[in-house]
Amino acid sequence: RVLQQRRLRGGHLQLDLEQDGERRRAIGWRWPDSEPLPEQVDVAFRLRRDRWQGEERIQLELAAVRAGGCGEVVLLRSGRAYRCRRRGDEVVIRNASGEERSGRPGDASQAPGLRRLLEEAALALGMTH
Repeated sequence: RVLQQRRLRGGHLQLDLEQDGERRRAIGWRWPDSEPLPEQVDVAFRLRRDRWQGEERIQLELAAVRAGGCGEVVLLRSGRAYRCRRRGDEVVIRNASGEERSGRPGDASQAPGLRRLLEEAALALGMTH
């Protein structure tokens, strides 16, 4: 559950999250997607040790976020946000400019960068294991 979300200088997104009574701070470095998140989210993250002003704590470093129980994820790659959703057995990827590309995960005819993004989105959407 998202308790609080803040945009920080530098384009970072800071979230205060809670699950089963446990609270954690999460940070999305240079998170370009500025749309507010819903209250319930699923997150993919890396655990990081945060040292700030003499205090040390464990922080979640965001890799992807999706609305809880819905069919869309936001992936952050090279400072760019991509909104990804499932359409049948394909993945539809929309960039910040609103341009969309679609394809099937593992399709060797796709450009390598798009192929990797399709595969990562499919994994995040639960289409592959």
